[in-house]
Amino acid sequence: MTDPYPIYDDEELVSSAPDSRNWRGIGIALLVIAGVCALIVTAVILLTPDKGPRVKQARITQQDVLFGAFNPRKFNGSWVSGSEFVYRDSDGALVLYNAQNREKRTLLHNTTFRQYDVRKYYMSPDLNFLLLVHDVVPVFRHSSTAKYKIYDFSNKEVFPLKHSSNQEELQYAGWGRTGSHLVYVFNNDLYLIPSVGESSPVRLTDSGVPGVVFNGIADWLYEEEVLASSSALWWSPRGRSLCYATFNDSGVKTISLPVYRGQYPETHELRYPKAGSPNPLVELRVVSLASADGAGAPVTKLVQPPQELLDKTKEYYVTLVSFLDEESLLVNWLSRTQNWTLLSVCREAASAWACAKQAQEAVSGGWIELSEPPVVADAPQGAFFLRLPVQDAQRGSFRHVAEFRDRRKTFLTHGPYDTLGLLAYHARSKHVMFRSTREGRPGESHVYRVPLDEPGVQPECLTCELGDQCLYNNAVFSPGGADYYVLECLGPGVPWVALYSTADHKQVDMLETNEELKELLEQRALPQVRNFYAPLADGYNATVRLLLPPGLRDEEVLKYPFLLDVYGGPGSQQVTEKFRINWGHFLASRKGVVYGMVDGRGSGFQGDRRLHQVYRRLGTVEVEDQLRVTRYLKNELPFISAEHTAIWGWSYGGYVAAMALANGGSGAPGNGTPHGGEDSLLPVFQCGISVAPVTSWLFYDSAYTERYMGLPSDNLAGYERADLIRVAANLKGKKFFLVHGTADDNVHFQHSMMLAKELTNNGIMYRTQVYPDQKHSLGQVTLHLYQAMEEFLDECFEGSDHAVEEVGLMQVKASR
Repeated sequence: MTDPYPIYDDEELVSSAPDSRNWRGIGIALLVIAGVCALIVTAVILLTPDKGPRVKQARITQQDVLFGAFNPRKFNGSWVSGSEFVYRDSDGALVLYNAQNREKRTLLHNTTFRQYDVRKYYMSPDLNFLLLVHDVVPVFRHSSTAKYKIYDFSNKEVFPLKHSSNQEELQYAGWGRTGSHLVYVFNNDLYLIPSVGESSPVRLTDSGVPGVVFNGIADWLYEEEVLASSSALWWSPRGRSLCYATFNDSGVKTISLPVYRGQYPETHELRYPKAGSPNPLVELRVVSLASADGAGAPVTKLVQPPQELLDKTKEYYVTLVSFLDEESLLVNWLSRTQNWTLLSVCREAASAWACAKQAQEAVSGGWIELSEPPVVADAPQGAFFLRLPVQDAQRGSFRHVAEFRDRRKTFLTHGPYDTLGLLAYHARSKHVMFRSTREGRPGESHVYRVPLDEPGVQPECLTCELGDQCLYNNAVFSPGGADYYVLECLGPGVPWVALYSTADHKQVDMLETNEELKELLEQRALPQVRNFYAPLADGYNATVRLLLPPGLRDEEVLKYPFLLDVYGGPGSQQVTEKFRINWGHFLASRKGVVYGMVDGRGSGFQGDRRLHQVYRRLGTVEVEDQLRVTRYLKNELPFISAEHTAIWGWSYGGYVAAMALANGGSGAPGNGTPHGGEDSLLPVFQCGISVAPVTSWLFYDSAYTERYMGLPSDNLAGYERADLIRVAANLKGKKFFLVHGTADDNVHFQHSMMLAKELTNNGIMYRTQVYPDQKHSLGQVTLHLYQAMEEFLDECFEGSDHAVEEVGLMQVKASR
């Protein structure tokens, strides 16, 4: 047989001399063999099937999240003296706790609370009575009607608080500052009971008209956008005077909200001022109660606005009211355009309370917010503290603690970070206590103190050494000197509550550890959490948080769908260190979804320069930032499926979600992305969910809209550019889910119907979920809503690797 390889001489190959061997070739061959073996061993290690499922704990269920299985127990008490607070224990009993000796005394067993299905309770200042609130019927976000009972500790009897024999529902009831003074509101008029159980109600106002004129309680606009409360009354420190607001909505136009019940649907008329339309008129009055004990009638006087305000503008808001002492009332007056404000101190004169200018603030290219009550110092007399923006070199303005004394303003804190809130004034050490972020850490909240009379001294952080599981804190100080405080560690770890002494900041007692919640979480497959920054335009960075499926590994080839949770409203913040487990945790844990949140331009607690980027141009940069960051994530993170991305939001977030879906038509290669390819031709989002979205700012309320957009008369182009309906045609080819409640008093059903009309006119297919008689929170249809959104996302993400769990070399569907 002919040798098929004639070039090789067998004899020569056998008889070659040792010196002529190719040692270099042999070495290379051995190295190659060793390398191949190493690769084989590595592959075997990497591909060896795990022993059982990778994720061994139970995955989070939707019911867990929606029905509060992961809600921590927080401080539910309130201080009733300088060293005592009341709270309800785990059995529901009302307990009085003494901070000086740590003694507990049960005041009322849970039987009474259960008997009346009590929702709230308030202790009288003299500790003789307990006000019980039951049969609560919500009206708007903060307001409600309710029935009230009063428990008398002296005889252990319960009696109703009623306006008349057949009228138990009241709009408001609350204690005064001393004794057992109590005020209540019925039919928009204010009444005073000088001493509960001993005196009859005294009528303080008679101008109330339901739905039109409000005394002592807020109308819709002030409740929602200015006071963030249903009550509009303020007591002096010793209870000798009571200031209340009157809101006259007779010039405000009405919106009709349908109510679908009975043979013929009803309508509810609501006075609701929209952008550019007439606003409610506001007046303040002070009632002197020195003679309200039966010896004489209370004396009521009008609070006269300062002349500087009336010379500047005829339309204004009252955003802050607080007594500094028995003779001085602090009032802040804000122009309708909300870029000029006047702070005044008012004192009683012959026929009225006269107001004198204390300070004046103005801003260009932004807005002013001043509604937080001041902290008042007992000494030096007349000193009080507020938080105001102050310029920090070239980095813009940040909100800091300012002292006001003798009409002089002195800032006690400085730096490129925002303070978050005033807490107390500790009289013994002369320190102001406050909450604040840290520089470069806007999602944290720490308790600080700063001395009053030591200029240049840096604030001392009281919670910064508590560890990385306690980065978001709050403190509730005792009244009358702030000698004790309840510290709430609110995250990112499981929250706990403890009692501290202010003098040495040492822990006195641990009040709540939430051990049961810790044990429950150890049994759940929680998402992986990643926080980082992503580049934005103009040198800004976005703060980003991702919740990743618990079994995700970066080196694997699986691609997961991505859902962006957006709000984006001015001053909002989604990425914080506060503990919370929400719908996103369920989607990441059980459904295999990468769930993202982004704080871009316009978000809060990083200075006014970043915040005011959205001024007069809502719907632009905050939308651009969501799109830019999503492109960045899709290109930088190989485990995100570019073909399966969605966005969702509620209210302002619903607006941003739809704007991003409409304006994100192309991936727009570039933006620092390393490998555009086919993904760059895809829309940024294929699907979107808008729950109760704003669709035109001309339809939304005046105070909120004009704060950020100005009046329509001087920014019509900005309003048109921000109109979602204008770009509705861009939703063609996208999967869009529109959700709204017909009884929404905040973002009216009109918004979604005008958008739906435009979508229909453009031949665009979309999904709609209408909830009859449901308000903005959709609180009575929560489970149905989230099941509907989950079903929509399942269709959107069909064909992706979501809900797939790796078990060695096999892929199996994760349990749903």
